[in-house]
Amino acid sequence: AAARVPVSGGGDGGNLASTMASVGRAVPMGGQEVARAQLAGAEAFRNVCVHCAAHLSAGSLLPSLVAATKPLLEGGARLVLGDGSPLGLDARVALAEGLGRLIAVRGATDTEAAEAALFALVSVPAAALNALLAQARASSGARAPAELCGAVCLELTLISSSIRFCDSDTTRWLSRISGAAATSALACPPNPANALIRVVEKLWPLLEQVPSACASDTGAADALLDVLTKAIICAKHLLVPQLPQVLDLATHAFAATRALGALTLIKVTVEVHGPSLHTPAAAPGGGGQPAVPQVCEALNTALSRVISLSCAAVLTGQHPIHTLNCTPPPSPSGVSTGESAEPEPQLLNDFFEMVHRVLVFSPLTLFALAGDAGAASPGSLGQLLRAAARCVTHQEFTHTRAVISCLCLFIERAAERSRVSQPVAHNLDHAGPGIMGACVLGLVVMSPDNLVEHQIELLRVLFDACPNQAPQWLSFALQLEPVQAATAGGAGGADVIALFHQLMAYQPRLEHDAIAREFAQMCRKKAGAGGNGLRRFIPPLAPVQ
Repeated sequence: AAARVPVSGGGDGGNLASTMASVGRAVPMGGQEVARAQLAGAEAFRNVCVHCAAHLSAGSLLPSLVAATKPLLEGGARLVLGDGSPLGLDARVALAEGLGRLIAVRGATDTEAAEAALFALVSVPAAALNALLAQARASSGARAPAELCGAVCLELTLISSSIRFCDSDTTRWLSRISGAAATSALACPPNPANALIRVVEKLWPLLEQVPSACASDTGAADALLDVLTKAIICAKHLLVPQLPQVLDLATHAFAATRALGALTLIKVTVEVHGPSLHTPAAAPGGGGQPAVPQVCEALNTALSRVISLSCAAVLTGQHPIHTLNCTPPPSPSGVSTGESAEPEPQLLNDFFEMVHRVLVFSPLTLFALAGDAGAASPGSLGQLLRAAARCVTHQEFTHTRAVISCLCLFIERAAERSRVSQPVAHNLDHAGPGIMGACVLGLVVMSPDNLVEHQIELLRVLFDACPNQAPQWLSFALQLEPVQAATAGGAGGADVIALFHQLMAYQPRLEHDAIAREFAQMCRKKAGAGGNGLRRFIPPLAPVQ
């Protein structure tokens, strides 16, 4: 195929596409053999587009290639293939990605030509998507069939593959072009993402119909959110005016389907726009245009909705570790010590990873959800912290580690912010005992061995960030019945608990990690009997009983 590409002269690019179209017919009917041959041919086409982008994107070759390849993308994506049938999804994606790369290179020098080529490319899946959505609307209010929603997913995937390379990194694409076109573009470079923005605006009326047409279908929602996420990554600040609509659509899709793509979209939005969300003026260098107020408000609303929906399962579970009150109760019997329910671990993992990225790129966005310090009910931030405290003692490794990492970063950032923000200080003071109690429970009895080191890290961060409150929180946590029971029966009992508290609260601070590790081993019956293990940390001449 590469040898037949007319890289110069008056060729029209049709030979390459014709070669692709003949792949299926050249192989005798045999089901999987046809599919493998078609996929290999599509991947060869994509590789040619990658390595010959400068030639294939020039002049009339690009529109000719798009026009000649469009018939291969039509007719729907079928996974069971025979002679003469449409290409399978994987093959169609490879073709769209190859053409998408050519369009991105062309967009670095000619935005109008790139826009025309991109719209021609996505018009095929867009037309199919429009027909599918019409069928879904005609289902008389009943839920759209799974097969129909699956077909919607495939067309959205094809659109996503077509736009994924139309990013705003002009320098990357200009490096593949030489000659007068590159020199002219370097003097006044157009942005390849301009074509993407215009195409997304044309497709928006169609895209916003997907959630209602495929209600409750997680696959369709994730495919739609993937299209929007790639648009945010590629367009960056050019998509700012559309971000409120995009975020609103994402949160409604998440509310209806719990599609994890909504969490990815919010995470990407914060990564791309986080540094500019609270910046009054554009940063020097052109990469940090300030976000409009509507974007900050839309992101706050989206985060609040997602926190409420994601934490609901944890806060209403059948066997949770109840959030501990700020004031130590006379008896800790109100604390459930049974094995906590761990609903939707993948959702919890993605959710707390999203919160972690918000804390990295735009902590003020999360702190804005702290609410009023004097409010009767906690705001979204308080709800988040209550859910996180319950998850600290979970057993599943991946999402529990994500929760602990998120809490560590939050405590560090909140301790800094609490000096100037009363609501943040109130949330931290209110959540501290619950987090400490869950951490100690996990450390001594509830967490599996592979999470003990993470609990030790959380304990250290609590003492580092909140040196005045942490000793009191620890005193409360050590009164819990499971902790008392774990130190009984030969481990030293109350003496060990008192010694552990004294060593952790001692000033100047001692080796907190080593002390906590030894205490955990003693409670788990993995260390010697008595308090000798902890006594080796007593500093000389220290008044420790």
